[in-house]
Amino acid sequence: MNESFIQNLIQVLKARGLVLFVLTAVGLLGDQMITQLVQKELMNPDGASNFVWGFALLSVLWSLLIPLLALFFGAQALAPHISGKHFSHLVREQMRSLGKIMLWSLLFVIPGVYKYLRYLLVPFVVLFDPKYQAGERDALETSHRQSRGYLAALSFLFLFFAVIFPGILSSLDEKRLFLLHPASALLVCFIEMILNICFIVTLYRLYHRSLDPKEFAHEPAV
Repeated sequence: MNESFIQNLIQVLKARGLVLFVLTAVGLLGDQMITQLVQKELMNPDGASNFVWGFALLSVLWSLLIPLLALFFGAQALAPHISGKHFSHLVREQMRSLGKIMLWSLLFVIPGVYKYLRYLLVPFVVLFDPKYQAGERDALETSHRQSRGYLAALSFLFLFFAVIFPGILSSLDEKRLFLLHPASALLVCFIEMILNICFIVTLYRLYHRSLDPKEFAHEPAV
């Protein structure tokens, strides 16, 4: 962990630390409330109503929206020029990438994971690439091209943040319940926020390393 990484981490904490902490806590609390609503419907002695499908859809949308907002605010802390108008583009391109990942997942899990890795840089293309913002580039194709040569690093990130880290948190499920253990739930949220910032900063730095130095000579160093 070099000095510039620490500087980026501190930069995000200073600029958006409180926002990201609140967002993490709201995300966890909202997820727990939606889960309770689903469980209540499923345990209804008269049978689950049609509301259960609405709650299930809300759960999916919630699990997509909160991480996307966290990534947006984290990136905004690293580049203050990013404004709210970029968020709609970010949502659109993430939905496109998710659709392709799901299509590839139909061919078994590994192809889906492969596409997931190749599209990890999509948010940074959307937020930082001037040619994308000018309509001259496709975000998915650009991410796919720039991720070439970085699959090992991206695989490690995926393994840690999508497999190991969630696995550790799953062992603390009871301690994450706000209604039973509010103090420990907030502590878990803080840890989750720090790790999420590390993930964002690492991807941000990886994105800049993947740029063509001739084409992107004006891009800021990291």
